[in-house]
Amino acid sequence: MKPKISGDKYLKVTYDKNLDILYVLVPNRKIETSSEVTSPLIIDFGSEEDGFDVVGFELHAASEYLKPLLSPDGEEILAP
Repeated sequence: MKPKISGDKYLKVTYDKNLDILYVLVPNRKIETSSEVTSPLIIDFGSEEDGFDVVGFELHAASEYLKPLLSPDGEEILAP
Protein backbone atom coordinates (compact mmCIF):
# COMPACT_ATOMS: atom_id res chain seq x y z
CA MET A 1 0.00 0.00 0.00
CA LYS A 2 1.44 3.37 -1.01
CA PRO A 3 0.81 6.50 1.09
CA LYS A 4 -1.64 8.62 -0.90
CA ILE A 5 -1.01 12.36 -1.30
CA SER A 6 -3.81 13.52 -3.60
CA GLY A 7 -5.47 12.22 -6.71
CA ASP A 8 -3.18 9.62 -8.25
CA LYS A 9 0.06 10.91 -6.68
CA TYR A 10 1.96 8.81 -4.15
CA LEU A 11 5.04 9.26 -2.02
CA LYS A 12 8.24 7.73 -3.34
CA VAL A 13 10.02 5.97 -0.48
CA THR A 14 13.53 4.59 -0.94
CA TYR A 15 16.19 3.34 1.42
CA ASP A 16 19.92 3.41 0.71
CA LYS A 17 21.33 0.53 2.76
CA ASN A 18 24.97 1.56 2.21
CA LEU A 19 24.40 5.13 3.45
CA ASP A 20 21.59 4.14 5.88
CA ILE A 21 19.38 6.96 4.60
CA LEU A 22 15.62 6.83 4.11
CA TYR A 23 14.33 9.16 1.39
CA VAL A 24 10.66 10.16 1.16
CA LEU A 25 9.74 12.37 -1.80
CA VAL A 26 6.62 13.68 -3.49
CA PRO A 27 7.01 12.68 -7.17
CA ASN A 28 7.17 15.35 -9.87
CA ARG A 29 8.02 18.12 -7.40
CA LYS A 30 11.27 20.05 -7.62
CA ILE A 31 13.34 20.53 -4.46
CA GLU A 32 14.13 24.23 -4.19
CA THR A 33 15.87 24.22 -0.81
CA SER A 34 16.65 21.88 2.08
CA SER A 35 17.02 22.47 5.78
CA GLU A 36 18.56 20.28 8.46
CA VAL A 37 15.98 20.59 11.24
CA THR A 38 17.86 18.24 13.54
CA SER A 39 20.98 16.12 13.17
CA PRO A 40 19.44 13.08 11.43
CA LEU A 41 16.55 14.84 9.63
CA ILE A 42 16.69 17.04 6.51
CA ILE A 43 13.46 18.54 5.14
CA ASP A 44 13.17 19.38 1.42
CA PHE A 45 10.98 22.31 0.35
CA GLY A 46 9.43 23.18 -3.01
CA SER A 47 9.48 26.50 -4.80
CA GLU A 48 7.95 29.80 -3.77
CA GLU A 49 5.30 29.24 -6.47
CA ASP A 50 4.22 26.12 -4.58
CA GLY A 51 4.18 27.94 -1.25
CA PHE A 52 7.43 26.33 -0.09
CA ASP A 53 5.51 23.10 0.64
CA VAL A 54 7.41 20.16 2.07
CA VAL A 55 8.23 17.94 -0.91
CA GLY A 56 10.37 15.37 0.87
CA PHE A 57 12.76 14.48 3.63
CA GLU A 58 15.89 12.46 4.35
CA LEU A 59 16.37 10.52 7.56
CA HIS A 60 20.03 9.69 8.22
CA ALA A 61 20.92 6.70 10.41
CA ALA A 62 17.45 5.48 9.46
CA SER A 63 17.88 1.92 10.72
CA GLU A 64 18.36 3.25 14.24
CA TYR A 65 14.98 5.01 14.14
CA LEU A 66 13.09 2.44 12.10
CA LYS A 67 14.30 -0.71 13.87
CA PRO A 68 10.75 -1.74 14.90
CA LEU A 69 9.75 -1.80 11.20
CA LEU A 70 12.70 -3.83 9.95
CA SER A 71 12.68 -7.56 9.43
CA PRO A 72 14.93 -9.59 11.78
CA ASP A 73 17.74 -9.59 9.18
CA GLY A 74 17.42 -5.80 8.80
CA GLU A 75 17.01 -6.12 5.04
CA GLU A 76 13.53 -4.86 4.29
CA ILE A 77 10.90 -2.59 5.73
CA LEU A 78 7.76 -4.51 6.61
CA ALA A 79 4.39 -3.26 5.40
CA PRO A 80 1.88 -2.39 8.13
